[in-house]
Amino acid sequence: MSAQTARPRVLVVMGIEHVAETYEQSLQEEYDVDTATSVEGALDVVDEDHDVVVFDRQLSEDADVVVVDELQEQGIDCRVVLVFDEEPEASVLELGCTDYLVTPVDDREVNATVGRVIRIGEYVDRRRELGSKKLKRNVMEVEATGSDLADDETYQELNAEIERLESVIDEIEAELGLEDVDRFL
Repeated sequence: MSAQTARPRVLVVMGIEHVAETYEQSLQEEYDVDTATSVEGALDVVDEDHDVVVFDRQLSEDADVVVVDELQEQGIDCRVVLVFDEEPEASVLELGCTDYLVTPVDDREVNATVGRVIRIGEYVDRRRELGSKKLKRNVMEVEATGSDLADDETYQELNAEIERLESVIDEIEAELGLEDVDRFL
C-alpha cells in the first residue's frame, strides 16, 4: 500500500495513453494509480509500494513475461492482472498473473478485479504470517513444559494472534469463495 495514504497502489500499463487514462479514472477513487505506456516506463515506475500491476498483454509478444520476471528479480511482491483483447487459454495463469481481464471492460469490472486481487494478496500474506506464528508456537511447545507455557504471557499472546489470523483468513476465504481451500494446500 502507498506509504502516504495507506490506500492500495496500482500501476496501469497500457500501450495507448488514453486507454491507460481510462483505467486510471476507473480506479482512482479507491486506489492510488500510476500509469505507463511501455514496458520500460512500467519498470521505471514500479516499486515495492505497488500492490497490483494491470498490464496490457498486447504491448509486445513477451512483455508480460519480462515485467513479471523483473518484478521477481527486484523483489517486488505485487499481483499482476493481464488484459487480453480476446479470451485467453486456460494456461494464462502460468504467465505469473493472479487474474486477467478481457476487453472491453467497464469500470465496475476493473475495480472488482483489482479489489479481488488485492484481497488474494492479503490472504496469501495472512496465511504466510499464520504459518510463521504456528511454527513459533510449535517451537515454544517443544522447548517448554506444559506448566511453563500456561503462565507464559508471550505464548498466550501468540495464541491470541493465531486465533485472530485464523478468523481473518476465514473471513477472506468466505468473501472470495475459498472455504474449501485447505483441501488443496
